[in-house]
Amino acid sequence: MGKRKISSVWSYYTRSADKTLAKCKECKKEYKTSGNTSNLQDHLKRMHPEIQNAIVEPSDDDPERVSSHSIAKHFKKQNVYDRDSHHKNEIDKALMLMVCKDFQPFSIVEDTGFKNFVKILDPRYELPSRTKLRDSLLSENYKICRNKLFALIKNVCHVSLTCDLWSSRANEYF
Repeated sequence: MGKRKISSVWSYYTRSADKTLAKCKECKKEYKTSGNTSNLQDHLKRMHPEIQNAIVEPSDDDPERVSSHSIAKHFKKQNVYDRDSHHKNEIDKALMLMVCKDFQPFSIVEDTGFKNFVKILDPRYELPSRTKLRDSLLSENYKICRNKLFALIKNVCHVSLTCDLWSSRANEYF
């Protein structure tokens, strides 16, 4: 019987003395271990994807040697942010703010140049569709802005509105 391989996942955790718990070195969260590292790998995948992508398990042929090809494929593979990820939601809000403030069309998310730009900035960020921008993110942004405006004018007694309109015959088309 050969020597048992130790998963490289353990380099990101500290084992308890009785070997029943593992503490993440990044966020200090503890997990029970039951003879395998599946839950530890899952934690790294969800909470620390940059670490999880770099983990390379030894090959079955030679546990001491890992080829540069096998390492390269792990660095090229990028997990996208979970749909509920705080970071993804923050980027989505910033995108919606940019669209609103700069009068950009929702279709900007379909432009090849913009997609490439975003992919360079953060390869794990997946742009929302234009319908998601229009139907969901715009609605959320509107509600937030509306509530902020109402909070600002809550105690205001008087409001004055002005409007500057004009027309020109030069703008009429015959």
